[in-house]
Amino acid sequence: MNFRRALQSAVLILGGSGKDLFNQIEDLYKKEVIRKKTKDIAHKVRSFGKFGAHPLELKVGEAGEITEDEFGQLTHDDARQALEALLLFLEDAFVFSERLADMDTRIDELENGREN
Repeated sequence: MNFRRALQSAVLILGGSGKDLFNQIEDLYKKEVIRKKTKDIAHKVRSFGKFGAHPLELKVGEAGEITEDEFGQLTHDDARQALEALLLFLEDAFVFSERLADMDTRIDELENGREN
């Protein structure tokens, strides 16, 4: 759930708008702030976080105790995958775009005969 919250913070910093995280991610894609693969990664993190934030299918025993929910089915490997996806999103959305901007600046300098 905390990975999802970190994702949503990043999406808002990038300028995503909409009524929920799904729409905010889609908005970033439509604005060409993120590319399709980055959007897909973001939705994976969102999906993992949904299990922690919203118990979707609670199974209630005869005495009224909760015997199982979808959060209980998440494993350490699921958490690792969610973290890896979040890190990929952050790197692609922030670091990679910054590196490309630096390359564009350098290419402009070279094309216009300016050196640093």
